[in-house]
Amino acid sequence: MSEPAFAIQSNVDKLELRTTLEWGAIAIAAPHIMEILFYFGTFYFAGLAQWMVLKRITNQVNQHLPYSEQYVASIWAFSPRSVRSPINEIKVWRLHRQFFPESYLPWLHLATWVLMIVFFVLGVQFDRSHSIAHPGVVGQAHCNNRKGICRT
Repeated sequence: MSEPAFAIQSNVDKLELRTTLEWGAIAIAAPHIMEILFYFGTFYFAGLAQWMVLKRITNQVNQHLPYSEQYVASIWAFSPRSVRSPINEIKVWRLHRQFFPESYLPWLHLATWVLMIVFFVLGVQFDRSHSIAHPGVVGQAHCNNRKGICRT
């Protein structure tokens, strides 16, 4: 009769050990997940800011152009005059510098491009450096006390 009780206790110990190992992995991985979310979130918001600045530049340029020559600022526009194409973006940049020589918006647009590229590179580099599991997490016993005595 003592064998089944021993088998159940043995399974409970294995389950507890596995659970503590998983929680240890989560505790170690959580700050890294938050860091990569910060990088990609900043990349996303930099892209959003870049689009808003470009839309503002396009609207200001369109005020000085006849209707037939105006640029479309919508993301979903599939037009030859869409500002989302790189050639038209450069044209709008030059027209804005011509119409508004003292404006800071083209430089803000450039700064958001740089911010977007930097945080994309940081996010990819961080993802590559943390894509392999930490050697201290996989297959080690859980140490939960200050003396360093671990359960296996």
